[in-house]
Amino acid sequence: MWRKDVFACVDGKMTFGGYIGELEKYLVDKHITDGEIWKLFVNQFRCKTDNDWRWRGEYWGKAMRGAAMLYRATKDPAIYDAMKATIEDLLSTQEENGRISTYPVGMEFQGWDMWARKYIILGNLYFYEICEDEAFKEKLLAALVKHADYIVAHVGDGDGQIPILKTSDAWGTMNSCSNLEPFVKLYKITKNLKYLDFAKYIVSTGLCDGADLIELSLKGVPPHKYAHPKAYEMMSCFQGLLELYTVTNNPKQLEAVVKFADLVYDNEITIIGTAGYEGEFFSHSAPGQTEYSEKEVLETCVTAVWMNLCFRLLELTGDAKYADWLECAALNAMNGSVNNKNQLSVRSENWDPRYVDATLPPEQWPKYNGKRQILPFDSYSPLVNARRGQLIAGFNIMEDEQTYGCCACIGVAGIAMEELFAVMKTDKGYAVNLYEDVTVDAEGCRLKMTRDKKTFAVKIAVTADKEVELLLRVPKWTNGYQVLVDGVEVPVEEKYGYVSVSLQNGVVEILFNASVRMLKLNGKIAFKKGPYVLARDQKLGEDIAKPIEFAEKITVKAFENSVFDCDYAYKLQTKDGDVSLCDYAHVGKEYDSEDCNISVWLEQK
Repeated sequence: MWRKDVFACVDGKMTFGGYIGELEKYLVDKHITDGEIWKLFVNQFRCKTDNDWRWRGEYWGKAMRGAAMLYRATKDPAIYDAMKATIEDLLSTQEENGRISTYPVGMEFQGWDMWARKYIILGNLYFYEICEDEAFKEKLLAALVKHADYIVAHVGDGDGQIPILKTSDAWGTMNSCSNLEPFVKLYKITKNLKYLDFAKYIVSTGLCDGADLIELSLKGVPPHKYAHPKAYEMMSCFQGLLELYTVTNNPKQLEAVVKFADLVYDNEITIIGTAGYEGEFFSHSAPGQTEYSEKEVLETCVTAVWMNLCFRLLELTGDAKYADWLECAALNAMNGSVNNKNQLSVRSENWDPRYVDATLPPEQWPKYNGKRQILPFDSYSPLVNARRGQLIAGFNIMEDEQTYGCCACIGVAGIAMEELFAVMKTDKGYAVNLYEDVTVDAEGCRLKMTRDKKTFAVKIAVTADKEVELLLRVPKWTNGYQVLVDGVEVPVEEKYGYVSVSLQNGVVEILFNASVRMLKLNGKIAFKKGPYVLARDQKLGEDIAKPIEFAEKITVKAFENSVFDCDYAYKLQTKDGDVSLCDYAHVGKEYDSEDCNISVWLEQK
């Protein structure tokens, strides 16, 4: 029914231009190679700071996984050196019995302890896969085995063990059950059956206390109807199930993941490619996304985990729909969340976790008014007349009143996947999934891709030692296309969402129809240019909440945006005057200012 192991990450260096390259440089220079941030994260393990049942222990592993993925694409030695240094530091916190935890022993295996331990294994294994030092790999793996063995000895269904569904009281214990993925990955490296047995034990619980996520998916139940519709943790569990399938070849496991992804897409994914119109929860977002919300919406963690699930499904199946979904999430929600304007989130309203009183209603909890740091990512993505920087998700306070959040750590993985899925390796050559400016230097082959912003014409210059096949994705947003090789149109046949062209040296051109188009939902309208969602920005001096009378046929003209940088800027001529629209990934980035509201869905008269 499905193809298997079709695509893989390119074994070479990828160099991005344009906005993706700009965001990558910002993250590497300002955050990923900042040794002080890594020391801060490691110190949470050294000092056991999660003695208040929180999740500071997740930061290091989430950041490490993203950094390792970005290194896989860029081969940037500065990233590698920063990762290796902080791993050495982390290993120095490991206890004799193998524990690497931010929880004191008397509190372990409760709250978010298992969740953080998961990220210790995941983050380190992602580095292990790209590590160039065999002796260091051996040392690292030995440490991870001790860490995992401590977990397996204490958690399970044996005498004296803690059942995994009793290791947390959050969201049906899906946070703990998401350990499925790292234990499968550890089994694949060590071939130690006790890790595979532990993974199968987790699956036997249904991945959730009081519900069987696998059976719910197979029955077609939308995820917002599950007892615990926490999006991030639920998708992480299905990511683990997909990883287990690569070992067991059990078609039911793959079917459950594929159906789950379809259910998420159909019921939850919004116009900018991500889910959760009630913060971090599945909430039937797809039909509800046009409504104004007083609360923060569409969490960046959810975006990154959704991208990760789609990325792995694309690798395994080669189905272009996952590339379509990745493209939308990457170019809109994920790129829009990068804090490349260095905002301090001074207007975000977080509760101060040091003084939260559970006996009082949340509206009476004290707000945090302390020191602010520049975080690499914003946590939420507004759609209707609201601003970025409303809240720092997963907010914690550490020593010297340094603060951080979950989305700030995981976002790098989203940017890395954007780069890794752009061009992928196949048995006969390469699959081109994302039409952006990028050069791929691999052994025996060089691809240089450029895209004309105005016409969306793509050129791919190929220089190879032998003939290679290029699989060119046919995007869902195009209304027709042509493929030319060295200036001559060639006939192509679409299969699995791709067309195939083979050559050794030469230039492939793809001409797309990417005109601005209107989308309608619930009496409101929105606009896209190719894969890019367009949005209004209050900084352009217009009343973005005012209802507008649109004609069925709208005149669209490009204009030069002198107020802030963007890739696309258009004016729509309406009966109520011009409406200015820019690409979503650039709007609302100065969210510390007052006039920063943005809107994707526009009200009609």
